[in-house]
Amino acid sequence: MPTLEEIKNKVIEVWESDHIILPSVTAAQFILESASGNSTLANATNNLFGIKASPPWSGEVYYHETNEEVDKSLLKVTDGFRKYATWQDSVQDHSKFFTSTETRKKVYAKVIGETDYTKVCNALTGTYATDSSYGEKLITIIKAKGLDAWDKETGGKIMGRKIFIDDGHGGTDNGATGNGILEDAWNLEVCSMVEYELIALGHQVMSTRSTDIYVGLSERAIMANNWGAEIFISCHVNAGGGAGYEDFIYNALLSTDTDTPRLQDCIHASVTAVTNNYGLKNRGQKTANYAVLRETYMPAILLEAGFLDNGSDAAILKNNQFKKEYAHAVVVGILNYFGLSSTVTPSTPIVNVQAAVRIPASYNATVKSGGYSIDSKPWGEVGFTQWGMTDAILGNSIYVYEESESGEYVNAYQVGWIDKRAIEKEKVVIASTLYLPNGETWIVYPENGPYEVGYVVRIDGSEGSWYTILGDRENDKVVVDLPTVGRKAILFEAEKGATITKVLG
Repeated sequence: MPTLEEIKNKVIEVWESDHIILPSVTAAQFILESASGNSTLANATNNLFGIKASPPWSGEVYYHETNEEVDKSLLKVTDGFRKYATWQDSVQDHSKFFTSTETRKKVYAKVIGETDYTKVCNALTGTYATDSSYGEKLITIIKAKGLDAWDKETGGKIMGRKIFIDDGHGGTDNGATGNGILEDAWNLEVCSMVEYELIALGHQVMSTRSTDIYVGLSERAIMANNWGAEIFISCHVNAGGGAGYEDFIYNALLSTDTDTPRLQDCIHASVTAVTNNYGLKNRGQKTANYAVLRETYMPAILLEAGFLDNGSDAAILKNNQFKKEYAHAVVVGILNYFGLSSTVTPSTPIVNVQAAVRIPASYNATVKSGGYSIDSKPWGEVGFTQWGMTDAILGNSIYVYEESESGEYVNAYQVGWIDKRAIEKEKVVIASTLYLPNGETWIVYPENGPYEVGYVVRIDGSEGSWYTILGDRENDKVVVDLPTVGRKAILFEAEKGATITKVLG
């Protein structure tokens, strides 16, 4: 039978390929379930993890006496266990076990893809094993053996950190503009480079947006909080008559919070090494009461790369090589914060990364089918992570705000990406009458409401045209798809749209 050290490479290899269960937990289960490969069951069957011959297993079965905890008492029972040709097969099957049936995907939702070994161990108690202290035993083994180090090793790269990248502004909010630069577009381009490099290094990354859509300030914080991000990096470009680079952390931190200032120290040192080289003024490390800093639960920092309304700064900001080096400096600062090697070279060169195409959307839907995964990105896209299954939200109403380019996947607010086959769009009535802001009624065809999300309507006015109602997302403003304006328009000006005076649904 193999030793702990002998199974290490295989365990890490399996985690690299499927990201189902952490290497540290697999190693601890090997020690606990097979007595480090010395148990009778392990020697007779190559079964290193005590997995029983339950469906859909169709291989050989070995019957063996085992202990089961019932009402805190141990009972000896004889049960069938899986028999493998090699121990390597056992390691592979152990990982597949957690997603081998739809029921198991639901039962082990808190195990699959989780990067906190304590959470995984606790989630295995009462599910994988009847032993009420199973999770505690695994955690003790991991700490005693230092097995959490396995979670940070994968093909020579460092992995496992959950990093939230906030692309400032977007959609109807362009941010600052000047000297041929749109802040939201600059932020998206540079953040895409940061995300790309972090993923190449094996980290989990979630970003506010991957296309030109509007996301509210509080919603950005909620996304990071709900995901359980370890740090939050918000990227911006400055304006207002100044010059140079500066960064901000929350101005009312608890005295016990030493991590946030340390994050600022690491990012500032790394980034200014680049900005100084290009001649950008160093405006220093500052504090502020920004919503994304105030409302996030993890160490958070907001970066202002330079002043786009300053001709000298703008020329640097438009320099493609500067953007690449700036993005890389942010990554290096993140690695330094986590105490990871900042000399690790990404497996893919730093390049101008085109963000994955997203189609803005705005509608409510009901989750009608279980058995589909909930992911951080459209399934199969580079860097996607499975968060759970639709079984857990079956019947729930969700709000969809963007779709993948293929139209196969939708992104639901505070949920994640879901296969479109799992949902059914709800018909939502948003108004009975449409009025201009000055009180004049537009002539609309059809003339009478109610008007539902998804209706295609003709309107006579200064900007009269066919348009599609997308939804009510800004209180009294109608979001539509108007050919002369575009899908992202939030209509509030007389020549571009109408306000709702009576909401029916």
